[in-house]
Amino acid sequence: MPLGKRRPLFTFDLEWPATQGALRRKGFRKAGELREALQKGKGEDHPILTASDLATRAFTPTTSDVDLIRTVLSEADESLNTPPSSSLPLPTSALDLLKAARQPATSTGSKIITFCRAIDTMLGGGVQRGQLMEIVGIPGSGKTQVGIQLAIDAQIPRSFRGAGGKAVFIDTEGAFMAERAAEMGQALIDHLQRILASNQCKQQQQQQQQQQAEDVAGLTLKTVLGNVWVLRCLNDAELMQTLQHLPAFLDSEPEVVLVVIDSIALPFRQDKMFQTESAVAKARVVNVMARELNALAEARNVAVVVTNQMTTKVDDAHSTVSSSSSSSSSSLAPTLGESWAPGPAVRLLLWTNDMGLRCATLQKHPGQAHSTVAFRVTTMGIRDVSSSSSSSSSSSSSSRKRPALPPRSPPPRQQQ
Repeated sequence: MPLGKRRPLFTFDLEWPATQGALRRKGFRKAGELREALQKGKGEDHPILTASDLATRAFTPTTSDVDLIRTVLSEADESLNTPPSSSLPLPTSALDLLKAARQPATSTGSKIITFCRAIDTMLGGGVQRGQLMEIVGIPGSGKTQVGIQLAIDAQIPRSFRGAGGKAVFIDTEGAFMAERAAEMGQALIDHLQRILASNQCKQQQQQQQQQQAEDVAGLTLKTVLGNVWVLRCLNDAELMQTLQHLPAFLDSEPEVVLVVIDSIALPFRQDKMFQTESAVAKARVVNVMARELNALAEARNVAVVVTNQMTTKVDDAHSTVSSSSSSSSSSLAPTLGESWAPGPAVRLLLWTNDMGLRCATLQKHPGQAHSTVAFRVTTMGIRDVSSSSSSSSSSSSSSRKRPALPPRSPPPRQQQ
């Protein structure tokens, strides 16, 4: 089968997510399978006669719909067999990269804080724009809370050394809570007002105070919530289609500086057809998704933050044919497997220690050392652990997404 015919259908620019779902439910995964079905007619595997018949089964048939199917097939014959027309990207010297890495994030708005000084310091000042970051943890560890907090903090005005932008929150779990975002948003507004009052007492530069006063006056709870775009994806087909159309949306909303996907794994874990695919096919889909997210982050200079679930990985330590006894060990590892692991530039693990204290471990970062810090989830959002509360129970700062889980042992080993 030619390369173009092996191209997955979700990589084509189909305008309706329902179309992707209908094709997947009928067993079509690649463009070549779709062409064979149309040429075969009413056969044993796919009872479809023509492109018009396919359009009838997928969505309301119109002339443009039939043309869309034919366009998919023609692109399958040409797209991957045609050399790319774009020129190679211009090289960048290592010195320029070093200067960009050492440039203070507070003066450029290139990083988004979490409101937990310990986590921000561990990340080198906050979540870096232009990178793909993964937050992993068991249910109730605070992944969604951190995602919502980042969506709110992305709007900190540049006069306060923030990114001063908007955020896109892609919700695949149904866990986004507007009430929770409102609490964090109000806490942000109150915090900036306190900073403004403190700066006025210190008699800072009049021009800076004036700009900060204007920014705070324009930052109301209504504007904070209005600057967070929420997209609900019910399955993997809708998620892939959303990612396909996301660059066009960012072009129409150039102030977006953050994209959160919560979570990246759930749609694929719930798709029975995806689970029956071969390991090679799964790896191809995951690699395409990671490549597109990294390209999106770099091309649009946005921070792409995805949450990921944990799964149990069983490692066979001893197994012989002659002996009926066998031993195995298991450990927790991020979902989507080793094919996804190289994709994110940064990986943050959230867990709970034996004392019930929430912890964040930096497992992967191109410029920061691996370390672990403690944090709290309060009514105001993500915050540092004060000395007075470090020995108290974490029940007062439990996540509102799910009930608190029993304390856990130290974090699992990172799977290479």
